Amino acid sequence: MTRTLSFAGLFAGLFLVLPAFAFAAAPVRFSGQLIELSSTDLPATVVVRENPQGTWTDHVVTIPAGASLSDAMDGWITGDGLAVSGTQDEATGVVTASSVQDVSLDASTVRAANGWVKSIDAAASTMTVTWNGTDTVVSVTPSTHLVVPPANPAALSDFQIGDRVRLRLARETDQASIIVALRRGSRIFLMARTRPFKGTVVGTDAGRRLLDVRLAADPSLRYDDVNNLVGVADEIVSVTYDANARFTTASGGAGSPGDVGVGDDVEIVGRVGDDGIIAARAVKDANPVGGGGAPFAGYTGTVTGAVPAGRLFNVKLDGGATWTVEYTSATKAYRGAQPADMSDVAVGDRVVVHGWENRQMYTISTQDIAILPPPARPASAAHPLARVRPLADMIRERIEAGLGRMSERDFIKNQAPATAEQPDETAA
Repeated sequence: MTRTLSFAGLFAGLFLVLPAFAFAAAPVRFSGQLIELSSTDLPATVVVRENPQGTWTDHVVTIPAGASLSDAMDGWITGDGLAVSGTQDEATGVVTASSVQDVSLDASTVRAANGWVKSIDAAASTMTVTWNGTDTVVSVTPSTHLVVPPANPAALSDFQIGDRVRLRLARETDQASIIVALRRGSRIFLMARTRPFKGTVVGTDAGRRLLDVRLAADPSLRYDDVNNLVGVADEIVSVTYDANARFTTASGGAGSPGDVGVGDDVEIVGRVGDDGIIAARAVKDANPVGGGGAPFAGYTGTVTGAVPAGRLFNVKLDGGATWTVEYTSATKAYRGAQPADMSDVAVGDRVVVHGWENRQMYTISTQDIAILPPPARPASAAHPLARVRPLADMIRERIEAGLGRMSERDFIKNQAPATAEQPDETAA
């Protein structure tokens, strides 16, 4: 809704103390199909597809260490039905789960098992699986659902000795209802490619729609986890984006690729490609360089009109609506955090407004207004490297790390400096 400049708000009632303007995390509850499972150690990230038979939505769900789980995650299998409760970040779409129930895992009738295939007896239709020094002879029947991606259903002969598998067994016997191959050597059958992560932008290239991001520390991105296809703290990754990627500002309003610059802290949800480059689904500019400085929280937006004689502004808020902002001789003005005059506020300025609102009239009686300084970028920006890291190589390194043959620092020791340049092959 866009309001013309007027005095209507001076006579409207129901004024409320203005809260900080941001897209808060909204409570959500939904059920869907598990289609990506990054790890069974918390914290973890999963992707749950809601309404898979119709118009579906893929939810990226982070499961923190304190989340309530109906069953241990080491029994979950891709394809299971999950019921999720939690909160959703309206800027990135990421759901932080407070509780997750695997509705496909009925502990009263089945039990979950994991292990490595030690032997296969086709004549007896059995598979011996070993885990923590214990062997289990698993019976495979015509009703057992076997999966060796991409074969679904698969046959017992599709499995190989050494395969990492997850199983569902009858509660009182070793008869399998489901056996899924997860990994064969350095090959991951069911890759969890979609992840949220944070970092700092070290390079941008609008022509190639590319960002280089130095990853922030994240307990869910473990260097020795074969399912971590993103990277580790201080590693530089390349992120591409297209017209479908959603960009938001720090306050949750609509943004654009042009708002993101070197030095900005970002939150990204993306999908890792076979070359290791991450295709962004959402980019939140969490801390734009030079974009802060207001001594208070409030509505953030851009001044689109002003009538100094009437002590009025129109401000298009980051959330999309335009509000009429009314001020008095007592209204305090700031430039950043420094005192200023109301006469300093001009059309085009980015501002933060704090005061009392009337939601019916879309008016704000402002107590304080701060002019945000323009983003101050570093003098020289890095030229993006388009860091190609084939997933097969990355997974082999994770396996080596898991065996104690690589340290976390080994993953970033060959990082090129931030000022490294790469010719643009698309240039004429």
